[in-house]
Amino acid sequence: MTAIPLNVVRRAKKWRDALRTERSQSKAEADATRILRAKDAVITGMKPFGGTYASVLFRMVGTKTRRLRLLPIRASTSVTLLQVKADLPADLVALVPNKSELRAWARDPAVEWKLAECISVDPQSRDDCWSEKSCLAVRALIASSMRDNELVWRTLITSDQATGGADSLTTWPLGFRPERADPDVRRRRLMIALGLAFPTSLMAMYHIEAAGQPPTLNPPYGEEPIQDVPRPERDPAVPRRRSVLFVNPSYYNFHFLAGSLRKRGWDAVSMAIIDPNSDYAQHFHGHDWNLFEADANKQQQVLRERFQEAAERFDMFHFAGVGTLSFFPYNYDDASKNHDSIPWDVLELKRRGAKIAYSITGCHDLITQTGFEAWSPGMCPKCAWRDRPEICSDHRMSAWGWKVRQLADLICIETDPPLDFRDAAAVFREPLTFAIDPEFWRPELGRTIPVPDLLREAKADGEILIYHSVGNYEMRTRQGVNVKGTGAVVAAIDRLKAEGHPVRLLFRKDVPSVDNRWMLAQADIIVDQLNYGRYGATAREGMMLGRPVVGRVNKVEARGLPAVQAIAECPIVDASEETIYEVLRGLVADPGERARIGATSRAHAERWWSRDVLAERYERVYDHLHRHGRPPATLE
Repeated sequence: MTAIPLNVVRRAKKWRDALRTERSQSKAEADATRILRAKDAVITGMKPFGGTYASVLFRMVGTKTRRLRLLPIRASTSVTLLQVKADLPADLVALVPNKSELRAWARDPAVEWKLAECISVDPQSRDDCWSEKSCLAVRALIASSMRDNELVWRTLITSDQATGGADSLTTWPLGFRPERADPDVRRRRLMIALGLAFPTSLMAMYHIEAAGQPPTLNPPYGEEPIQDVPRPERDPAVPRRRSVLFVNPSYYNFHFLAGSLRKRGWDAVSMAIIDPNSDYAQHFHGHDWNLFEADANKQQQVLRERFQEAAERFDMFHFAGVGTLSFFPYNYDDASKNHDSIPWDVLELKRRGAKIAYSITGCHDLITQTGFEAWSPGMCPKCAWRDRPEICSDHRMSAWGWKVRQLADLICIETDPPLDFRDAAAVFREPLTFAIDPEFWRPELGRTIPVPDLLREAKADGEILIYHSVGNYEMRTRQGVNVKGTGAVVAAIDRLKAEGHPVRLLFRKDVPSVDNRWMLAQADIIVDQLNYGRYGATAREGMMLGRPVVGRVNKVEARGLPAVQAIAECPIVDASEETIYEVLRGLVADPGERARIGATSRAHAERWWSRDVLAERYERVYDHLHRHGRPPATLE
């Protein structure tokens, strides 16, 4: 294409200034077209564009294109151009289609090009917006150009404008690059990023994504009421105060924490969507809202109604569970390696000003397999999920980490190491949500408070019971090997027996929590896990019961960071698969040491994991988050 003379550009700027003063846009453009055709040979030769080209040129050199540029989104057989302000973050621009893709789409007659409304955060006058005519002219210029036309590409936002320097982009773990996904995954990630940067764009993007799809796939937008399903009763309105909805259950922790927050004057509710007759239900201690309905239509209606109530009522929403960061199961992507479903409900909540929080649920949550194995070398080789990429892989966990980092204002890692996607300003490292009830797990259980007959374990005089458990044992064990080190525990106890020590293993799997506390209460020693480097529910419950707990505790953090205080003070007796025999032998031979460790453990659990203590801590973090936009770095 012939270069545009400087005098033409200057003349267009004069026409722009004239338009700003008194002349209409249509008259200014008509004058521009007439003069260009009559006097400038370079424009006269551009017969395919004619007056349309003048319209494009007018905008490219004018104020409009400096304030509003065109951002293309490709979905199915259409390209939609969103009008946005120019200063977008580099990691968002990197998700936009590149020049090569746009050239191909512009030349494909089967692809329709559309112009969407302006989604800039700044109010724009009508004259600042683009017209459908100019949009089509841009497509024509792209399709016919044999080489780059800088005036055209200056108008469009393309990913080429972000990939020139890697330093300008966010550095993700293991070189994860969200912009290198396939076009559909990249589009959905772009929509998530745009929905956060430009909340007013949500409906425009919803219409792009939902075109031709059943509206139930994109709640909460677009759904018509189901007439034959009665509306669920709403809870009575409450005065505005600190509020949080714990959307997905995090074991029993959210249920206890919500109750303690209510005692502090909060509007706090724990929610679940769980069939109360399922085996899964045995892991919980109840829910304030269980929205499960066996009938699919009624389930859909209940969720939609409750979402509208919750969006008006709560100003923080706390999630847990890989792939389940949504109010609606339709938006779950726990089986997707790309975790690219668009949580329209979460974006809508953030548009309304709500804060989003997330608590991790395991060693692979927000951390890559490679990153975790570097910190805890002995565990991943023993994991049954190491070679199952649909559960745990670098790509899958990076994709999930990217999504949570985009959406969450608060990420609770509950003393786990701040590796990979857990290392961010939104992360709070100390205990915050894994709440334990000190009354439910009282040291007197099994001592002054008798064990129910059906759960009582026969015990000979002088016998020492050593408890160990594995949830989903068959699923998580391969050829007798699992991440908890069960084989080493069994071997150590067998060796102690052979040496004449009066020990016996209490091995349990898949026992409901409300019953399992009695198993723990009857144990003299509790063995949690021997590989992870941190500890889970069994250890927290055991410490709250005042029993000595054995497990692998790695007090070394990443990047030379000091261990959080709860880990630095942790009274769990450190042991690995290689040292478990020596550790157990010492504890079996010294009842006084067992009693001392048990008392220290109870005090530690009350200080760090008690429901009321965590409620007070949660309130402090909540207030700091609302005041400063991020959680506090420490508890100080």
